[in-house]
Amino acid sequence: MQRARTLMAGLVLWAQAASAQQVTESKITYPSPPMGGSIVQIPAALRVPSGRGERVPAVVVVHSSGGVEDSNRGYIAALNAAGIATLEVDYFTPRGVATLTRPGTTPKPSWGQTIPDSLSALSFLSRQPAIDPTRIGIMGFSYGGAQALLTASLRAGWLAQSPIRFAAHAALYPGCSAFAPGGPAASFLAGPLDGSPVLVLAGTADDFDEPDSCEKFIVSLAAADRPRFSLTMYPNATHGWDKPSAPRTTRDPDAHLGKGGSVTITANSAVTEQSIATTVAFFRRAFRF
Repeated sequence: MQRARTLMAGLVLWAQAASAQQVTESKITYPSPPMGGSIVQIPAALRVPSGRGERVPAVVVVHSSGGVEDSNRGYIAALNAAGIATLEVDYFTPRGVATLTRPGTTPKPSWGQTIPDSLSALSFLSRQPAIDPTRIGIMGFSYGGAQALLTASLRAGWLAQSPIRFAAHAALYPGCSAFAPGGPAASFLAGPLDGSPVLVLAGTADDFDEPDSCEKFIVSLAAADRPRFSLTMYPNATHGWDKPSAPRTTRDPDAHLGKGGSVTITANSAVTEQSIATTVAFFRRAFRF
C-alpha cells in the first residue's frame, strides 16, 4: 500500500510539472482506415505544451490490454513537462472492447488490425500546425508496446498503405516472446526496419514472458538493425510495474508464449520513476530536443 501511495504521489508531481508548462488538452477523434471493413473513428486526447513559439515534437501513447489507464499519465505528464506533445489513443472503445483482462470481454483486435490506427495517429499529428511532423514518436505498454515495435517495421507501412514513418519507438514490457525466434510476430521484425531508434524496457520478474525473451529478441535482429535497439532490464520488476495498485494477478490471452494465462502485476515506484525518466530522455535524444 505504501508503495502504491508513493507511486501516486510521483504521478501528482509529474502532473504539476506538466501543468506549469501550460499544456492545452483537446479531446479529438481521427479516422483509421482498416485493412478491410469500414473506417474506425479513434478517440484520443491531444496534449500540447503551449507558449513555446515553435513547433514541438510529439509522441503517440498506446495503452495496454487494460485499456486507457491512469498509470499512463505519469509518462504523459513528464513528456509534456519536457515540452513534448502527446496523443493518448484508445483503440478498444470504438471496437466494443472494455478490457482484455476480464473474462468474456469482446475479443481484442489483433496487433495487425491496429497498425493502421497507429499510422493514422501519426498522419493526424503530422498535419497539426503546432507539431513538428519530422519528430513524432510512439510509445506503448504491453499490448501498446507490441504496437510500438511493430510500427518499426517497414512492413507496417506497406500493410497500412502509409508512406510516413515514426521517428522513434519506445516499448514498455511489450511481450518480447512474440518477437523472439519462434514467436508469432518474429518474422514481422525480421526486416526491413525503418532505421529509427527503438527503446525496450522490461522486468526480470515479468512472468508474461520467458525470463530471457527480450534478450533473445534483440540478439535475433539483423546485424544492421541491432545497434538501433536499446534494452533496459529492471531487476525484480514484474509486468505492469507502473500500475498504482496492490499486487494482483490478471489473465492475458497472449501471455506464456501465446498460450494465455495468469500474469503477476506488482507496483514498483522506484522502477516507475526510472522508466519515466528513461523514456523521456530517449525521446529527447531521438528528437534532439
